[in-house]
Amino acid sequence: MDNPNGNGGKSPPNEMVKSTGTLPSAALVQVRNLEDLIKFSEFLAKSNLVPKQYMGKPNDIAVCILHGHEIGLSYMASLQSIAVINGNPGMYGDAPLALVRASGMLEWIKEGWEDATKTAICQIKRVNDPTIYEGSFSMKDAERIGLAARDSYKNYGRRMCQFRSRSFPLRDAFGDVLKGMRQAEEFEEFVETTAEHIASEPIMPKRASETAPKPDALDQRTPESEKPEEESQDPPADLTSVKAKVQQWVDGATDQEILQSSGADHLFELMKPIPDDDPDRSLLANSYMKRKSALWKKAKEANAQQ
Repeated sequence: MDNPNGNGGKSPPNEMVKSTGTLPSAALVQVRNLEDLIKFSEFLAKSNLVPKQYMGKPNDIAVCILHGHEIGLSYMASLQSIAVINGNPGMYGDAPLALVRASGMLEWIKEGWEDATKTAICQIKRVNDPTIYEGSFSMKDAERIGLAARDSYKNYGRRMCQFRSRSFPLRDAFGDVLKGMRQAEEFEEFVETTAEHIASEPIMPKRASETAPKPDALDQRTPESEKPEEESQDPPADLTSVKAKVQQWVDGATDQEILQSSGADHLFELMKPIPDDDPDRSLLANSYMKRKSALWKKAKEANAQQ
């Protein structure tokens, strides 16, 4: 590991950085209620200047903005910084560190790189906290979890390892700032199990030699009438009961469950069986946002009366 004093002939860590600044603000656009949020999201969904995963998806944009609001990101910064991987929201690259710097609670951060082991190291110190939080991530770690073969790691291995080495110390030291939001890079190791990967596999796996019948076996094929019946597949999920369960949670969840940052995560988890093009999916998301907006208004009025 790099010595914080920079000896040993290894590349020195970054200079100590004092944290200053304020959280970004949305001065040009004011979203005061649910109606404003929906209109703004619909406007953005028609643009070609939003990330591709949000084009034509106003409800996803609205939920993304809600996630960003929880951690202090402006509207556009939320769209640029928050990614959804396998249904899990996470922040890209430098966004978590930027939020931590803006909080004013970062005393210093030191980062280094060990050429011999191809390991990125990160040390973080929080204001008024004696603990030094440390993290590391190497190309060997990337290899172990199946990431080293990706272009991002082949071309920018040091940078990708740097992002991953920051992840745990940032979360350990600044859980109150990040509100449980993880780095998007942490979800990379789970992408291989997505539907796209599964769909690329044959429905009935066969050896290469079995993909076509041999010429002398064509006449010996079993007639259709004598073939055994195929095993019945599991029936599709009962969408009616799934939708009812989602609406029941939206109506019956406590105020705290709706307002906390994991509320949107739980909503997405419940709605997973519902296809993206199902109109009821948007209605359920709107129902959730309507209740959350009402709770925000209620909390604002309560604060004004104090």
